[in-house]
Amino acid sequence: GDREQLHLAALVEREQRKEPGRDRRDATLGDILQRRIEVAVGDVGHVDLRRDLLDARERRHDADGEQTDRERDELEALDVDTELGRALAGYINVVTRSGGNTRHGSVAGYFRDDNWNAVNALSGSKLPMSQRQVSGTLGGAIVRNRTFYFGSAEIRRLNQTGLTTIAADAVATINARLQAVKYPGSAISTGVYPNPVHSTNGLFKLDHDVSSRSRLWLRYGVYDVNADNSRGAGALSAPTASAGLDNRDQSLALSNTLTLSPRIVNETRLQVARGVLAALPTDPVGPAVSIAGVATFGTLSGSPTGRRNTLTQLVDNVSWLAGAHSVRTGV
Repeated sequence: GDREQLHLAALVEREQRKEPGRDRRDATLGDILQRRIEVAVGDVGHVDLRRDLLDARERRHDADGEQTDRERDELEALDVDTELGRALAGYINVVTRSGGNTRHGSVAGYFRDDNWNAVNALSGSKLPMSQRQVSGTLGGAIVRNRTFYFGSAEIRRLNQTGLTTIAADAVATINARLQAVKYPGSAISTGVYPNPVHSTNGLFKLDHDVSSRSRLWLRYGVYDVNADNSRGAGALSAPTASAGLDNRDQSLALSNTLTLSPRIVNETRLQVARGVLAALPTDPVGPAVSIAGVATFGTLSGSPTGRRNTLTQLVDNVSWLAGAHSVRTGV
């Protein structure tokens, strides 16, 4: 399955402190379960594997409650040295769908509104919400048996809302005072506020058989999302103390798979990926104001933030199947 195609690198962080004179082999099962165990899969993210060790609590112990030698060996194997960095790199192969000789497509839709939602416990009513999500795919042949195309797109429009619980009399008092001192920022409000999240995903791929031994493919992907009041708002934080989100990630990849012999395959990949993110404050004037236990408003601390990343990768791998063994090398 998909899991068999994942080449994952596991990282176990060492204990922050060790008791004097305590040997590493004496680590208890509880010690291991308290450590953070993560899997780094390229830039995709981190997956918490702590629950994968919960079954270890059921392991057999000897009559004195001590761990068996087998358990000690298994737990020690998890104590990976992290001296080379906080996280190890991961490598993953993902095979995206391609077109075929027969033109084929699909369309799907998902629609939902607040009729299916429960009453909010704080407001005593349902918060307004609607979601419209549509997607489609299309694939086929440009040159039969040789050149193929495939494309997919998904559009998601989630118009949801959030809730602030600042007391109404506090809002009136604060706004009156802000007006009196000529506060340059926005007035505050309480209750329901808009929090829309709109996203678009797109993928286009071309496959071309250069010969019976060589195949090229070109892939372009784009992810775009924008949202209002996405960070900071809610509870005692007014919508003015929030930030929006505007993010676009794009990638362009070119790959060639060359069969040198029935047992040797060479794969070359080139990828350029670019990500642009901006999180601008809802109130750009400010300043940030926080009244403990009453309200927070003004410019969100830590905003604006943003990043522009461009990543270029060139990889060449040679795989050799030698009997029951598989050897892979490359740069």
